[in-house]
Amino acid sequence: MYFGVIDIGSTTLRMSLYKHDNNMLSQMYNKKVFTRLSDYVKDGSLSIDGMDAIIQGMKQYLEEISNVPSVKVFCFATAFIRELNNFQAIISEIYNRLMIHVEVLSTAEEAKYALSGFLHNERIDKSKGLLVGVGGTSTLLVYYENGTLVNYASLALGSIRELKPLFQGIVPTKEEAIKMKKYINGALEKLNWIHSCKVKNVYAVSGNGRAFARIHKDLNHVTGDTNEYDIPMQEVNEVVKALLSFKDQHKAVLYLNEVVPGRINSFVPSAIILETIMEYVKAEQFKTAKYGLREGFLLSHDLTNKE
Repeated sequence: MYFGVIDIGSTTLRMSLYKHDNNMLSQMYNKKVFTRLSDYVKDGSLSIDGMDAIIQGMKQYLEEISNVPSVKVFCFATAFIRELNNFQAIISEIYNRLMIHVEVLSTAEEAKYALSGFLHNERIDKSKGLLVGVGGTSTLLVYYENGTLVNYASLALGSIRELKPLFQGIVPTKEEAIKMKKYINGALEKLNWIHSCKVKNVYAVSGNGRAFARIHKDLNHVTGDTNEYDIPMQEVNEVVKALLSFKDQHKAVLYLNEVVPGRINSFVPSAIILETIMEYVKAEQFKTAKYGLREGFLLSHDLTNKE
């Protein structure tokens, strides 16, 4: 049996196809479309053009999997859609035009599914860790011990919405970066449970995390996959330092467009968010995860029933 999952985010549509057999998921196909939906928000609502961007991206995906036999497609959205004033209208528009129901996840569901999917990874420490998902408008934090959810939060700490206004251009100056880190630390200070959260491993469960791994690979001339990729804390600092060393904004644009295309405006602030969180919890390692929210969301459904 085959199942599709569409994840509607603030900058991308992430679409995956899985084969489900003997209670195991195998990813057959993965696609992302950069929609930059945050550009279509005015006065807290998504414009008609923004809705069209979602639907056109979904149509493209549905056409590409149209020859897959007996495929059922699920769709979900998280903080970006959840916080819009007209999110009900968006859900209705998608259903009316594509007959696909969008499940808008609560923060609790997002954390639960992210951890559930994450625990299907092989090279992870289940005893303790912090999952970090840096998005365009929010950052998801999930702290677990012995494979069990302990604490979670969705911070209004996005690489585009909150941090981009704090600097000019693509790469901030060192002074602007200090201001950004102060802002991030201020947001973390308001989260009581994270004060005593000290972990060895921080696991990235978002596209920005995998993009960070691609930048690290490029700077260090490493080949191979970015799934379950490890970076020591010192090298995390070195990546951010290298990014901030760009003096020529045009060269920064060319570099980012080559290594992490589609993330020119969001990548550097997302890297600073990640670095600051790791410093706050005194983490020793940054690791990417192959499985996360999409897989956990899918496995929360009864996949034995095609209807």
